This record gives sequence, C-alpha cells and structure tokens, in this order.
Amino acid sequence: MSVLVSVIMPAYNSERFIEKAILSVVAEQGMDDLELLVVDDWSSDTTWELVSEMQRTYPNIWIMRNVRRKGPAGGRNTGLMNANGKYISFLDSDDVWLPGHLKKSIEYCERDGVDIVFNDFSVVDYETGEHLFNWFERKPLFQAMDRRHVSGCLYVLEGDVVKVLLNESFIHMQALVAKASAFEGMYFDEEMFSVDDLDFCVRLSRRGGHVMACANDVTGIYNRHAGGITAASLDRSICCVENHIKLFESYMRDEDFARYRKTLRKRLVQEYMEHAYWMRKKGRLGDAARSALSAMRYGAGLEPVRELCKVGYSSLQSALSGGR
Repeated sequence: MSVLVSVIMPAYNSERFIEKAILSVVAEQGMDDLELLVVDDWSSDTTWELVSEMQRTYPNIWIMRNVRRKGPAGGRNTGLMNANGKYISFLDSDDVWLPGHLKKSIEYCERDGVDIVFNDFSVVDYETGEHLFNWFERKPLFQAMDRRHVSGCLYVLEGDVVKVLLNESFIHMQALVAKASAFEGMYFDEEMFSVDDLDFCVRLSRRGGHVMACANDVTGIYNRHAGGITAASLDRSICCVENHIKLFESYMRDEDFARYRKTLRKRLVQEYMEHAYWMRKKGRLGDAARSALSAMRYGAGLEPVRELCKVGYSSLQSALSGGR
C-alpha cells in the first residue's frame, strides 16, 4: 500500500505521554494509508519498549533512533530522511491530534490547491486538563495578516509571511501538514535548539513557489507541562532568548534577509533587553550590562539606558552589602 502521509514524532523520555500521542495518530485519524515514524533520541526510560509494544497492534508504526543525541530538530531530520508519504506532518510525543486533523488538512490541499496548511490548536495544562487558550488568539500580528478566503475556515496567506514570523512565531509544527515536495532539500538546523521550528518556517516561507494557508478550526491539543521545552522556568527562558539572538544575528549577516534588517534590529533590541533583565535577576550583572549595550547597538531608545541604570544600581547595592 502506498503511503499518503508520513507523521514524524521525535521522542525523548516520553513514557508519560507517548501512548496517547501515538493513539491520536494511528487509532483516531481514520486513515490506513499513513505511517508514523517515532524517532527516539536515546531515551533512558521505557519509551522505546512502549512504542515497540504498540507496533504489534499497529504495524504502520516505525521506531528508529538518532545516531546520537540530537534533540527534537535531529529527530525531525531523521524522520524526514526516512519518510515515504506524499504529505509530511509532525507531532511531538507529548501532544495529541483531535480526530479528523489529517483528513481535513489533506482535503484542503487536494481540493483547494494548497501546498502547506496549518491549523489552530488548544493549549492545555497537562496536569489539570484546564484549557488555557487557543494558539491563534495569542497571535495578533498573524490575525491582522492579509489573507484570501477559500472555503469554510480555510484562508490563503497573502501578506509578507516572513516579516510576520520574525515578529511573531505563529506556525506551530504540530499543526502543520504539507506536501513532501514543499520540504524538498530542507532540514531543521540542529544547532538552533528551541528556535529550530521558527527557523524552518522562515526558510520555508522565504523559498516561495507554494501556496500556504491557515485553517481556523482547532484540530490538536498542545500539552503544557513542567518537562516541556516551552515550560516556564528561568533557565529555559534564558536559553530561548539566547537562541533567538543567535538566530536573528545569523539572519542579519545573511544578504538574503537584507529587506528584513529593520525588523531584525527591532527584534534584537527586544531579545537583548529581555536577556539583560534575566541576567540581572540572576545576579550576573556584567552579562546584563553587555546585553543592554548590545541592545543599544541595534537601536536607539531609552530602554537600554534604563536597564544599564538598573544594572549600575544593583552593582552598587551588591558592593555596599558586601562591604558591611
């Protein structure tokens, strides 16, 4: 049987979540012509054994390992290299799709001439089951984008997708379904941990030659929990900010992004200011000062000066308390 869609699921120490994620693909999408590629990143728990056991019931599950620990980006790349489907989609091992997600998305592509489609989804507290918000409602710049209504809740994007993405990451990988031809020759940057998906979507949008659309219906659940990459913690916040800086500075050096340098400078001011704030909170005042100065380098304004004053005040307080 030919494979219509390949679902790529990177996994690492996912024994708490992965069974529900897998069942939402192989048991609840109502499709026989799909393959689920679970890419284990050398889990130390029972993830591998759980998936291997599920293979006995669902032979369209394939489990493989990265050649070494590579993170979610590496898992997606391993999946892309082994995918056989006409369509490609991604689902993290701690999230779930609602019934009909794949069928709806593929129908949009087949019926309405779309190459890439992404849907809205619900963000849920995994521990309590509380619905927190829908993804699109927290993306005002995306909501204001030019778009053309096609059918039902489907809209083709007609604005500058790259510019909006640089300001607001509105495409989530677990909501994306695309023709495999749209991804041809594309892989995730494994050095861009936590922003590899944003980088992938930016590069995908820049290459052009395809029709990208959004569907306003909710077709998935993103589980927010303590172990997730986007869970709120000081170290994760700092890591995320530092990787945004790394990504945006790489774009600043790239002539292909010359038209977006004004947007990139604005974003770098924002990211460096946030980094300065977190460094000051951690008591790393030298790093805080350097980040505030970097913000000044990318854009004029009073905020970096205010942050430098706060750093100076914190340094003075530290010196005085140390002298007592």
